[in-house]
Amino acid sequence: MAASHALATQILCMLERKACPLLEEGTLARAHTLWSDGGQCTLRMLHYPPTEPYDHAAATDKAAKGPRVWRAGPHTDWTTITLLFQRPGGAGLECASNPNAPGGVKDGWVAVDPMEGGIAINIGDMLSRWSDGKLYSNLHRVRMPTPDECKPPKSRYSM
Repeated sequence: MAASHALATQILCMLERKACPLLEEGTLARAHTLWSDGGQCTLRMLHYPPTEPYDHAAATDKAAKGPRVWRAGPHTDWTTITLLFQRPGGAGLECASNPNAPGGVKDGWVAVDPMEGGIAINIGDMLSRWSDGKLYSNLHRVRMPTPDECKPPKSRYSM
């Protein structure tokens, strides 16, 4: 947990210089203390139970240009940043630019496949507020596993 907090603090300090230039240096890091009464850091583990194979082609909604069933539907995080530790073999996370962002990509979902030792980083709604709208929280979702990913059926975890 301490190593994750140190990484998050480093990322916040790098973003703060450009995204929040009016803040006193270190404000974001100081606002995210660990193991204190006023601490604002959260560790959350999500467990997606094993599922049976899902036929994406049969469940496609032409109007929505994609499947109608999700393990986690499209959303943004309320946090400042989210560090997502995914395990290889746990595919399903997809990201898109925020539809409110100027020049944002429309219908531009991109798979964020897990990489050994990799960490996906989401900008959350709170950092968008801290930056006075210079940064936008990214939209993301978790799709249902493909039939091949269900051989054998397995859980998906995200921390």
